[in-house]
Amino acid sequence: MSGSGADFLGAHVGVWHSAVPCYFEEEAYLMSQMRKDIFSGGWVIVAETDAVRPSDFHFKRFTRSTTFCPFCETNEASTPPEVFAIRRPGSPANGPGWSVRVVSNSQPRLRIEGDLGRRPEGFHDLMNGIGADEVIAETPRHDPSLHELEVSQVADVLRAWVARILDLERDRRMRYILIFKNHGEEAGAHTITHSISQLIALPVTPRAIKSKLIAAREYYALKERCIYCLSMTITRASTWSGPSESTWNGNIGQTALTLV
Repeated sequence: MSGSGADFLGAHVGVWHSAVPCYFEEEAYLMSQMRKDIFSGGWVIVAETDAVRPSDFHFKRFTRSTTFCPFCETNEASTPPEVFAIRRPGSPANGPGWSVRVVSNSQPRLRIEGDLGRRPEGFHDLMNGIGADEVIAETPRHDPSLHELEVSQVADVLRAWVARILDLERDRRMRYILIFKNHGEEAGAHTITHSISQLIALPVTPRAIKSKLIAAREYYALKERCIYCLSMTITRASTWSGPSESTWNGNIGQTALTLV
């Protein structure tokens, strides 16, 4: 899938700014809102923050930083407290000794705390900006990218993704969870050089996902078999010939991995 996970959310949920700030700073609690577009049926996230400025909408060429990085091991105090980590036995939380570490975004657009507070306002349906906005540091080292890690390390990243999904699934307010990874400047990864992925949990189901669920139900009603099970069976039976141009946009340096 070319384009970023943020683009996916922007197209189907609302305007989204996914840049991850480099440094953790305590801020006053600002509750965002989610407003339903009465014409499209989609939801838009409205953030109560002044962090977005006109200059943020212009692409700036990024130079890889070799200075301080909050996602490197020993810099754990520069991020919010971890919500999950895969660690060496005996290593303390929020300290060195981890292989994968998950923290809340230091400038989250959605927060776990609070009630949905569904309510009308004129023509619109509103709710509070409830959800999850997390960052997964995929390695304690600064330089390697995900595809350069050992198989065991990649497996730890997948375990962390699954663990966070299973944990958030227990929250009955959550309707949809998206994990995405931007790789390359063109895909939006021009603010953080450390290998990270991101997680967004929403209290609504994006329209694109609803359409896929409806199509799957209709296929099952007609064929009496699951289209996704069939797709996986065919894929496993075929010989993988490498990424297609439509998936990778012809340049592995400008890709975005989205798990939908």
